[in-house]
Amino acid sequence: MKKYVLHVVLIISLILNVVLLYKIIVPQVNDNLADKATNEFEDREYRIATAQNLIKNIICKDLYFPESYAPVSTSVDSVFHGPLTDAECLKAASELIKFKAQLPGAEDSYKEAVHTLKIFGSSGVFWRHAEEKKNAEERLNSLKSKIAKREDIIRQRDTSNDGKFIGWQVAHRYRAQTKGGDPSISDVLYILNPDMTSWMFRYSLDKTDSDNLNKLNKVIRQTLGMDYDEDE
Repeated sequence: MKKYVLHVVLIISLILNVVLLYKIIVPQVNDNLADKATNEFEDREYRIATAQNLIKNIICKDLYFPESYAPVSTSVDSVFHGPLTDAECLKAASELIKFKAQLPGAEDSYKEAVHTLKIFGSSGVFWRHAEEKKNAEERLNSLKSKIAKREDIIRQRDTSNDGKFIGWQVAHRYRAQTKGGDPSISDVLYILNPDMTSWMFRYSLDKTDSDNLNKLNKVIRQTLGMDYDEDE
């Protein structure tokens, strides 16, 4: 009986030691792996090469002539959570740019409809003027409502994670042929996850694009009442 109890005690002791060692060793291994990845990306050349390789694969999937792809320049830096890395905020900003671009035209149409109705009235052959004024007013009010909703999304966004490291921002310029075969240079910025295995956001840096990064940044800062550069 005593031998049996002794064996049980030894087995329990062995199990406890194994569990204890597991709790001590495994976190250290995970920490070492994380430290190793961090240390690897501290090397500037390695960091750029890793980012460029991933972005090349991403871009070439969408090119008409993947073989024409040629990198021009790549820069990599840390990136932290904020309005420009908030998916809901970015979507609202992109839509806000589109709706605000439509606003002057909608306002002009409404003013013109009001003026026409005032001059010609709505009787006889001019009965449509009242309807046109009503439709123009509805379109304008609908557009203003859409703008207000997007502005509220930006103003009321969750800021609890702002400032948290989320990965890497990679500004990349490259050459490639367009669908028509013409050579073209494009500027993009990708937000990559911390271990550079996938991307989370893509921004255009081309000034001709309606919602390039500068315009997104500008409309967000305007909505939040922050300073911005008028020349951007």
